[in-house]
Amino acid sequence: MTGSAGAHGAPNRYGRTSRLELEAALGAGGRTVLARAYATQPFRVMKPFEDPRSPTFAQVIAMSSSAGLMEGDAQRLGVAVGAGAALSVRAQAFEKVHRMDGAGWAARATELAVAPGGRLRFLQQPVIPYAGSRFTGDTVVELADATAGVAYGEVIACGRAAAGERFAFSSFANRVLVTVAGEPAFADNLVLDPGAGDVAGLGMFEGFAHMGSLVVLAPDLSAERFEAARSALRALTDPDEGAVAWDDAPAGFFGARDLAARDLDARGFSAQGELAASFVPGGALIGGITHLGEVAGATGWAVRLLGDRAQDLQRALDLVAHLAGF
Repeated sequence: MTGSAGAHGAPNRYGRTSRLELEAALGAGGRTVLARAYATQPFRVMKPFEDPRSPTFAQVIAMSSSAGLMEGDAQRLGVAVGAGAALSVRAQAFEKVHRMDGAGWAARATELAVAPGGRLRFLQQPVIPYAGSRFTGDTVVELADATAGVAYGEVIACGRAAAGERFAFSSFANRVLVTVAGEPAFADNLVLDPGAGDVAGLGMFEGFAHMGSLVVLAPDLSAERFEAARSALRALTDPDEGAVAWDDAPAGFFGARDLAARDLDARGFSAQGELAASFVPGGALIGGITHLGEVAGATGWAVRLLGDRAQDLQRALDLVAHLAGF
């Protein structure tokens, strides 16, 4: 993507592209193992572990020794999930895109590939673009066929709102493409240029500080699951619903109660404690979920939410991913 002279207008301070490459495979006893992990500075990878909420997924946390993305930085992330394997990848902390005094920017390319029967959960930590920063990201997700699945999510901040930096960054571009058996299934091209238009207003952030997005494609996204996810999001985004506890949930809050119990209780959510907390955000959220229909036999959903707290958006996207089986 870059060499010693950056294609993005400034030299790459590392003199090369920083890389993180992960490969997951189905091992003995049907457990997913990390078959290959390769990282160059500033990346590191923690030893995989199991999360009781998603016991079928191997969990990996990608770490970075850098304070964030600087001018001229170039990163390339690659994740491959083998046939029948299930992998969850997260970052360790919020991603900071620092001020850039020159004409360059930071760039990241992400390539995700899932083989038949494989599943990938790739929900990243929020990105905070500082004042004067410029960032471009390209993500390509390739599902081998309709039996493969992915849940890809991200949260973007308006900047360091507490420091008075709301939409003070120079530019932020983020493109996502998901294909199934080579056929385009979902595409999103987000371009934020505060100097060229009102990104804080109607149709964009609409006065909120954070934007969260999630796309899910999988072979078993039934109509029942979709209604469960839509009902849960309605309870989060509709102020008239208020705080809804599990035992007091109205009929249809999760679509079917047996679906909620089967999918959520199996992932370690308690009935009155952690589960209820996951459903009640600390501030207002708006947005919803869209059915993408079928592409090459795979069914998809897309979620877009706006809110003032990144943690609330993360909880909501996590919830939908869990209801989708990730």
